[in-house]
Amino acid sequence: MGRSAGPSSLQILTHNLKGVVYVADFVPQRSSVAPVPALTISAGSQLEEIYAVAEANDVSVVLGTCLTVGAAGGFIQGGGVSSLTPTYGLAVDHLLEVEIVTADGVIRTINAVQDPDLFWAVRGGGAGSWGIVISITLAALPPTAVSTSSLVIEPDPAQDLRTLAVNFITLLGKYQNQITNAGVSTALGFNEGNYSLSFSWPARHASVALFYPLYDELRTLSSNYTVLSNFTQEFVYPSVATAIVEHFGPAADSVIAYGSSTELGSRYVPQSMLESLGSVQSIAEAIWEGLEIASAPLRDYPAGIPKPQVGLSIFGDVPAATRHRVNETGANPGAYDAAWHVLYTGTWTVGASRSAYQTLSRAVYDAVGPLTALGMMSSYQNEGSAWEVNWQEAFFGHKYDRLLQIKHKYDPTNFFTTYKGVGFAPNSAFYSCYEAYQKA
Repeated sequence: MGRSAGPSSLQILTHNLKGVVYVADFVPQRSSVAPVPALTISAGSQLEEIYAVAEANDVSVVLGTCLTVGAAGGFIQGGGVSSLTPTYGLAVDHLLEVEIVTADGVIRTINAVQDPDLFWAVRGGGAGSWGIVISITLAALPPTAVSTSSLVIEPDPAQDLRTLAVNFITLLGKYQNQITNAGVSTALGFNEGNYSLSFSWPARHASVALFYPLYDELRTLSSNYTVLSNFTQEFVYPSVATAIVEHFGPAADSVIAYGSSTELGSRYVPQSMLESLGSVQSIAEAIWEGLEIASAPLRDYPAGIPKPQVGLSIFGDVPAATRHRVNETGANPGAYDAAWHVLYTGTWTVGASRSAYQTLSRAVYDAVGPLTALGMMSSYQNEGSAWEVNWQEAFFGHKYDRLLQIKHKYDPTNFFTTYKGVGFAPNSAFYSCYEAYQKA
C-alpha cells in the first residue's frame, strides 16, 4: 500500500526522461570543490541502465539491487540503501547535485552552495514532498571487485522451530556489529524449512576471516542446524555492476512477487541493542514474535492471499561508514545508528477481498509492535508502513522539524504532498480513502 495516491490528485510520469552521462571531472554549479568523477542520471533512468554506464566507465556507484527501480525518485529521496552502504554509506551521502522543479515553477539546480537547505532535505527527506526531480548527479567511486559468502541452513525439523529460529537470529546478532563496521552487507531470510544467510563486500575492505568465529560457532551447533550449502569466495565478481546485474538483482527478482500488491513494515535496530547477549536475545525474541503476530490471521489462507505467513528479512545494509555524517543529509537518523533493518512483507493478489487485504495490512503493521515496545521507533520510509501512528518519529526522527521548515519555505501551499510525508495534512480530501480504509 503506497503513500502517493489519492482522489483528484495528479502523478507525474518521469519514466521517459532517460539518460545517464559519465562526467570525469564534475564540479557542482558555483562550487569551488575539487572535481570528482560522477554520473548524471535523468529521472527515468533505471538501475540496469545506470550500472551499464558505470561498468563501461570502470566506476562503482552506491545504488540498489532491484534493476527496474529508478534511481532519482523515491529511492534516492528516501535515503537509498545498497549492498555497498556499510562500506560507503547511503546513496544520498554521495549525491552532488539535483535538478528539480519546485512548486513555484522554477527549475533549480541545487547542491551544497545553491539552495543548500533544499538540497539537504531532498537527500533523504522523503519522496513526493519537494518537487519534480529531473536529474541527479551521483559521485562515482573507484572500481572494486566484490566478495560474497552465502549459506543455506536447515534447522532440525524434529526440534522446536521457534526456539531454533530465535537462537539463530541471536547467533548472528552476536557478530553483527563487527560485521557491519567492517563494511559488510548482510541479508538473512527465512524460507520454507530453511534460512538463507548471505554477506557481500568490496573485496579489499574485508576478508573471509571475518566470518570464521561465526562459522566456527555454527559448526558447534550441528545437532541443531545443517548447512546445506556454503558458497564463499573472495573477488568472485570483477565489479559492483557485474555483481548486481548477474547475481544480486536476479536473486531479488526471484523473491519479489511482481504483479501483486505488497504491504511492508520495518524497524531499524540500533547497534547499541546488539552489544550484550541478553539484549540480542530480547531483540531476536521480538523479531520472531512479530512474525507470529503477523502470520496468525493468515493461517486460513484468505482468498487472494498467496501465503499463510508474512515474510521476514533481516538486513545489515546500514551506513556504518558514514555514521559520523548523520546530520549532513535529511535521511532518517535511525539508519545511521542501526545494525539491522528488519523488514516484514505481505502480499495479496487479484481475488483478495477488502477484508482479506485489510487483515493483511494490519497484520504487517502489527508485526513491528514487539520491536516498538523495546524502544525501536525508526523505520526505513521506502519500506515502511503507511499506517505508522508516530510517523514523524518513525520516518524522519529529530530532523522532522527542520524538514518542515524547509517545506514551508519552498512549498508554502503544500502543492507537493504525500501521505505521512513532510507537511502531511491529515484532514486533506486527498487522503480520505486512507482514512476510510483504516476505519472500515
